[in-house]
This record gives sequence, structure tokens and C-alpha cells, in this order.
Amino acid sequence: MKVLRALSLLFAVVMFISIVPVGAQTDELWYWTFPDGVTVAYPTSWEATPDDDEVIRLESENTALYLYLYSLSDLAEIEVEPGDTLGLLEYYHTYNLSEGEEAFAADQIVTTTVDGREISYFEPLMVDGDDEYQRLRGSMLFDDTGRMVAFGAFPFEEAAVSEKDTVFEIIASAETGVYYLNDGTFFTYPPAWDSYTDDDGYIRLDNGDTNIRMEFYSPETLEEMGTDSTNLVAVLEDAFTSANDKSLTFDTAAVVEFTAGDYPGMQYSFTDTYETESYERLLVVTASPDGWVNLFDIAPAETTINEEDKAIVIDILASFEPPVE
Repeated sequence: MKVLRALSLLFAVVMFISIVPVGAQTDELWYWTFPDGVTVAYPTSWEATPDDDEVIRLESENTALYLYLYSLSDLAEIEVEPGDTLGLLEYYHTYNLSEGEEAFAADQIVTTTVDGREISYFEPLMVDGDDEYQRLRGSMLFDDTGRMVAFGAFPFEEAAVSEKDTVFEIIASAETGVYYLNDGTFFTYPPAWDSYTDDDGYIRLDNGDTNIRMEFYSPETLEEMGTDSTNLVAVLEDAFTSANDKSLTFDTAAVVEFTAGDYPGMQYSFTDTYETESYERLLVVTASPDGWVNLFDIAPAETTINEEDKAIVIDILASFEPPVE
């Protein structure tokens, strides 16, 4: 079985992961990429835990924080205009309103700017029996397409969220375009591309014209296959065999060598079919110094993969960096 190197909160059954983050670390921050492709930076004293529906949950000893990226399709579904952060905040609060919690009040909205990003928030009062405390709910424009982030936080014991500044820093750090794997390896990709984890636990990148499915072969998996990272042809042939159940034959002579930055690579292009339609399919592999092999399985939305996207694939593979020590 091939090992999936990516960290996914939703597919722990099919992937080797740790619930406590094992992503890249600096002196003060962890970096975590979630199944919807959003990467956040947060203090090492906080932890990330699984949640349903691609909701990101982070918590410290004092605070629980949830955040969610609303895509354009999400916004259309809930009838909120792209970029309307106040409209999203009203929707998000009303949707999550608990019994005993103060209703949305537009005159209580406060706006703050953190790292150049404007965050709108308010602190509704929550009455739960004899307990009273203030929750924190807010929203932020994520990018110039109009996608937005909504978030909610609450204190475990205190009367209000005392780590409000930290919460805002975490929210302001949310980004796409960089993806951290569970061993701390990370790569970059065009922020305009969508990144997500599919139902089988694989990382995918998609720009509407081209789809990339990522697969990672560990040294142990390669050893089970009777090979290692120096034999990329064997990995390509294995991927080709797995990629189709038709009477196609792998042609070693058609393998093309290349380099992606500092990494040696090989690629194999063939014509695949879906139902009655034929289309180009491209398998690309690179070898990492740590003995892993990175595989990209690439398919077009129509019939052929455009040359610009092929170049982007090489750039992404070249961007792979080892964990930050």
C-alpha cells in the first residue's frame, strides 16, 4: 500500500497521521494545512484537532477556535455575496446561535486590522444556567475572489476570550498557495488553484482546466516494490498499471527525463479513455533526497493538458522543501 504523506483530518483511517500536529515548526509557530487547502500558523502551545465538515478547530488551555473557509459556491448556497464580510458574519452567527446566546447585532460589530487584513467581529453574551461568558465571532475577506473566512471562539473557564489577539493573528495567517505535509515537508502552488483532499484521502490541485492528484511513495513502500527512489521508471510503471484497467501497455521508451529544480524526474504521457471519450493523461515523478518519490497524476478537464499547466506542474515539484528545523 502506498503511503499518503499528506496530513488530512478527515481521512485518518486511510492515512498515517498524528492527531497532534507534526508539521513544520519554527521557534514559536506550527503550520498546519487542512483538507480544504487552508494553511494557518499558530502558537506551538496550541493544538489542532479533527472536526467534521472541513471545520478547523484549534485550542489552547483557555480557548477553543473554529474557522471555516467559505468558497464562492458555499457563498452562493447560503446567498451571501462574495466579499460581504458583515453578511457572512450575520449568517455564521445566526446559523450557530445557541439557546441563551445573544442574537446578531450590527451595531456591536468592531473592525480591526492585523497584518494588513481587516477582521470584523463581535462578542455576543452567552448565558448557560448560572454561567455567563462572551463568545467571539468574526469574519475576514480571504482573497480578491471574494472568498471569506468565518470564525468562532469561546473561553473554557474565563468570562471572555482573553487570547483575542492570538485568535486574530491565527485568522490573519490563513492562506492558500503553500501546503504542509505531515512530516513538515511543504510545497507551493499558484494561489488561484484550488487545493483539497478527495474522498480517497489524496491531495488534489485544480484550476478548472487541469487536475493534479498527488501520491507519495515512502522508502518502505518502494522497498516492498523491490525498488528505490533511484528507479523512477519502476514507479512510473507501477502508477501506470494502477491508473488504468484497460489493455494498455507501458512503453519504457516513451519515458522522458527532466529536472525540477534540484530533483531528478521522469514523466510518461499516454491516451486514456473515460466511457467513450479519449483524453491525455500525464504521470510525473520526482525523487527526494530522503528516499521518497513524489507522483503527480495529471488529467485535463477536456482532452489535452495545456503547456502552461505542464510547466506549472514542474514548478510545483521543484518547490518541495524539507521540514523547517
